[in-house]
Amino acid sequence: MSTDLSNILDKVPEELRDLAERYLPELLKMTQAELTAWLGVVLDGDYEGAYAALLERMDTDKAIAEGEKVEAHWKAQNTAEAERRAFFKKMCLDLLSVLLALAAASVTL
Repeated sequence: MSTDLSNILDKVPEELRDLAERYLPELLKMTQAELTAWLGVVLDGDYEGAYAALLERMDTDKAIAEGEKVEAHWKAQNTAEAERRAFFKKMCLDLLSVLLALAAASVTL
């Protein structure tokens, strides 16, 4: 990492440091015109396009590593969602069992 990049990263808030380390080198390689165009894509709300533009600038190993990070994030999100759905399903089944028991008890009274 160059000294200039290290100096810039030192000024980045800690909670944004990981993002800055991942993407700042690619942004710093852009010309002013390229950076202006890229910011236009971001401001237009085309985040996928902006992300794709950064990935295109990365070398193959870095792009693969980035893809693995994104994949790990989505796997974790999918696992959490599956656990949440399983919890709500069990909760609904338990509630239905209680209601069925109450209905059965009221019929026999």
